[in-house]
Amino acid sequence: MTIDASASENITGKAGTTVQVLGMDPYSNTKFLQAHNMLEALIAGTPIIAMYGGRAKPPNFGNPGGGMESNELDLFEKNEPEWFKYYSSLGTLSPTEMAIIGCAFRESVDESGFDDNEIVLDEDTRKLIVLTDYHYREGHRVVTVWGKYHSYHQRPIKEVEEIDYVEWIDFSMPMVETYKRLRRTMGGELPIYPYWSHVRRLAIALSIIDQYRKDREERVYLIGRMLHSSWRTVFRVGRGDDRFPPFGYQITPEDWYHMFDIMIEKGIEVLDEDVLLTEFNGKSKTKILAYDSSGRTKTEERKKNLDLSGKISFAKEQQERRLERENSTTSVPEISTDDGELAGSEDYTGLRSSVEILQAEDEEYAKSLEKEFGSEWYKH
Repeated sequence: MTIDASASENITGKAGTTVQVLGMDPYSNTKFLQAHNMLEALIAGTPIIAMYGGRAKPPNFGNPGGGMESNELDLFEKNEPEWFKYYSSLGTLSPTEMAIIGCAFRESVDESGFDDNEIVLDEDTRKLIVLTDYHYREGHRVVTVWGKYHSYHQRPIKEVEEIDYVEWIDFSMPMVETYKRLRRTMGGELPIYPYWSHVRRLAIALSIIDQYRKDREERVYLIGRMLHSSWRTVFRVGRGDDRFPPFGYQITPEDWYHMFDIMIEKGIEVLDEDVLLTEFNGKSKTKILAYDSSGRTKTEERKKNLDLSGKISFAKEQQERRLERENSTTSVPEISTDDGELAGSEDYTGLRSSVEILQAEDEEYAKSLEKEFGSEWYKH
């Protein structure tokens, strides 16, 4: 069975498409498959990315995935003939969606070896559930899809030149506890981190999965509610605390990695506003990846203190001044969102703060209990 995409769709898009798989553990709703990418060589044309601290993509943990090929449909039919036959027989998926599914299978299996999985479709429409979908300014597309594993059956990793370790990471556990163990286990010269952007995609994706389940189940296990608060530091922090900017403070990716090292050095697992303002004003002793003038990799000490409290104070002052100017020049003084410096980038989502998300989920869960058990549900 063949799908002809040539006449109607450019499946890879104008500037290419990357497909990532949020792969759920077969026996735990809070564990997800993560692959450790090895260091990319610094070559001509390698992008220097702000979210990686102004350097080329470092060797960190993230969601399995990779770039879609122009012949992805042919590869899908060749590599996974039974799945290709099943998905194509539904008649609900476009050639591009089929290619995304094929790329998700190919990359996740080649990078991790775990092959007893499926890419989840909407049970009602049989359409692909896209968890995150972002288009960079130059047109490159990054798509995250939902992968569901049924066992730990594993074949040898094919992409051994890119991936050197895979792990089922429990995101209900503190970041520090998880990565202290991984740093001990893996060793090596360079410290081990999660990709900042992949953590964001995972947290956003969990809210999509939870909403999908809420629409189908009266009482649902909310995965996002189980996500440990330390992972949510990739979003705005401090909203509602008058020591922070009115809309909260977005820790930059570079500062977040610096903060991550300080957390591990000090054993900080839970971050509240007081901890954020007091514990991250020095400098981590952990050496980080750098490049010399010839493009060779090296490790070096960070040159500056983090000074998170000073940056938060400055951002608060700037944001308050901006609000004052806007309130004095517009006839609509109420501002509901803050575009901030990350607007228009993958790093901006407009998501509510962690506190608001959890409060809304608590209220919704309380309503469901009241509906099932009556107004005195708390006695049960």
